[in-house]
Amino acid sequence: MDSIFCKEEALLDGLLHRLEPADSFISRIICYPWEKCKELEERIRIMRSYGVKGLLNYGGVTIDKGMHIIGKGYSSIVVLSCINGVYTPIVLKIRRLDSRRKSLEYEGIILDYLSSSNYTPALYFWTRDFIAMEYINGLSLEKFIQQTIVSDRAFLLKTLIKIISSSYFFDLLGIDHTELNRPYGHVFVTKKGYPVYLDWESARIRRKPHNLTMIASYLFIRSRYSEKILEILNIEKDHIINHLHRYKNDPTTEYLWLIKLVRKAYQRLV
Repeated sequence: MDSIFCKEEALLDGLLHRLEPADSFISRIICYPWEKCKELEERIRIMRSYGVKGLLNYGGVTIDKGMHIIGKGYSSIVVLSCINGVYTPIVLKIRRLDSRRKSLEYEGIILDYLSSSNYTPALYFWTRDFIAMEYINGLSLEKFIQQTIVSDRAFLLKTLIKIISSSYFFDLLGIDHTELNRPYGHVFVTKKGYPVYLDWESARIRRKPHNLTMIASYLFIRSRYSEKILEILNIEKDHIINHLHRYKNDPTTEYLWLIKLVRKAYQRLV
């Protein structure tokens, strides 16, 4: 992500749109899925109060001809934005006006609570309608596995250790992400191999969360690369399944067993 996006040159490139109600891109994004809305000026006022300078017409998701964002879900859309004092783009999650969710504040509170873990994006601010956070320049977990499973197995296993440890950490905190059985857009891996977890809007506080078992089930049982990963670990699928079944009653013992398994395979490679 080139830092030029949050400099004045971005205006000349047509990427940066200042927060002006008359700007069709601004009104389309802020009022999504409508083109205009009565909430437009109030939402702009709130964004300005937090230092947001403008939104970037950039990303792989097209909402209208010539209008691009980086993500779209049932409750919100995600756009890159520029904020005072920050020279690289940040992510701005905007609650859709047709969302069944009345507020994004719950997700903001969860992200704030987890902010010191370094397993979630840095948080700038959150309100009822907005969450502003760090842009994570990395690969989805699936793409990361695809790229490393042949070319750099040691790096893959070193990263899997961090993923298993981070999911266990969330379990210890009593926070269940709830969607890690489908981690495609929820878990990203940075260039240095650190996992970052996104989209906590469905998270739940539970006595026995399932983060580790969900992510382990994906890695070792259900993904298209599971058989190859088991081959690298030199273990049968049923053996993994038996240990995951025991995790609920003895999480620490089973977490340590799983970490030892992956570390042993990593040491064979290095």
